[in-house]
Amino acid sequence: MGFWWVVYYVCLSSNCKVFDGGCGLGLWARYVAGRGFETVGWDISRETIRRLQASFPEAHFSCGDIRKTNFPENYFGLYYSWGVFEHFEEGPERCFTEAARIIEPGGYLLVSVPFQNIRHSRLMRKSLLDVDKYYKEGHGYEKNMRFYQWRLTQQELEQQMAMAGFDIIEIVPIEKREGIHRALLEKWSILNETAILPWLETGLEKLLPRNLVSHMIFAAARKR
Repeated sequence: MGFWWVVYYVCLSSNCKVFDGGCGLGLWARYVAGRGFETVGWDISRETIRRLQASFPEAHFSCGDIRKTNFPENYFGLYYSWGVFEHFEEGPERCFTEAARIIEPGGYLLVSVPFQNIRHSRLMRKSLLDVDKYYKEGHGYEKNMRFYQWRLTQQELEQQMAMAGFDIIEIVPIEKREGIHRALLEKWSILNETAILPWLETGLEKLLPRNLVSHMIFAAARKR
């Protein structure tokens, strides 16, 4: 299953408090809380949190910004966040520093973010006209464009965690099939309407290296 799953279950075998940073629909928070751990699900959507609080009282759900929480220092033994740190235009640094503040010494941080894989890096060497369908030659962007997310290389993710005071346990690209799916539809969108797509994805998943196409990258780290 990978070493990071071992870390996860080691954390949950102790009596640590658990923080879900950007809990979304609360699936992970509910899973962990259902096994008897004091769990906080944290999300910026007030409506989502309201519904979770009403439906799942076994976990504690709160609304707020993960860059500035109201928890005391060294409060949680485990902090995990899946696909959240990348959505701040200023970059993910404040997410990591706040995580370091509320995690106890020796506690764990598990994070996944979009991966700047080899395919993406190669695309960056092309002109904007070739890779951005919204960019028009001679016109630029005809509608207002909003920031969506960052993608990080393995080195960038490791650097962010190290600067915040974490020692890396493992960094590994994940979600290879999702990356293949996105690459195929980006090149040949017509495949989405054919039965060949799942077969093609399965074959390429066996052949292509993770660093080439994986959609996300996962890191497990321990606070010094």
